[in-house]
Amino acid sequence: MATRLSAEILKIPLAQLVPSPFNVRSVRTEARIEELARSLEAEGQREPITVYSGTKEDGGKHWIISGVTRYLAASRLGWETLDARVDVTFDSADALTLVKASRLHNDTHQETDLDRAFVAKMCTKTALKFVTP
Repeated sequence: MATRLSAEILKIPLAQLVPSPFNVRSVRTEARIEELARSLEAEGQREPITVYSGTKEDGGKHWIISGVTRYLAASRLGWETLDARVDVTFDSADALTLVKASRLHNDTHQETDLDRAFVAKMCTKTALKFVTP
């Protein structure tokens, strides 16, 4: 009997994908998106993006925590779906965990006190829960 791990890989329509507001990489150059589009066109999708499931209130969208640039490139190519690792361990209301996961997936700098303060402020504005490490 197989044991379900923390994620499964599905083909998800681009129309159901949304970049997560907690994704730490907010700057993507046109050159990088075009470069990735050429790669996707030539070689296909080699690695799934990572998403977490939304809620009924957002129409069941999948929020991209890692792979926004691939999503943008695929959109430019007119692709209809992307392979996505749906991580069921993410809680869409736990902003701090989502920021931490995004940092790990996007290989960015370590979390700082300023980052934690920003997340706490965003949680206050959006009524999300703030969970301390």
